Amino acid sequence: MLGEVEPPEAGRNHYRIRVRAAGGGRMRLLLHASGRLVAAADDADPDTLVAPFCEVPRGDLFGLAGLRVADPAELARPLTEDQISAWFESDRRDIEYHRPPRVGDVIFNWFD
Repeated sequence: MLGEVEPPEAGRNHYRIRVRAAGGGRMRLLLHASGRLVAAADDADPDTLVAPFCEVPRGDLFGLAGLRVADPAELARPLTEDQISAWFESDRRDIEYHRPPRVGDVIFNWFD
């Protein structure tokens, strides 16, 4: 671990922790608690909001704990109008205001 678990707060709807992978690279593990969904994002620049999503190391262990592991390719897909229309009205307003580029940026969002 490279730090403590950071709980959701104003501007972030998920838990995150910075870790060093077995190969030496740094990543953020992300947990969307209400969705029971885990993802990982590159942490080469810890200040970036739109970091590339990557594979969750040992995703099988998260599965054993009853969590779903998000596919980085699915999270990186561009957000479409059809997807936006399926969200709640308040979420659509945030999406329209912040204009997140990817599906994963809505699920693991940094909206205020």
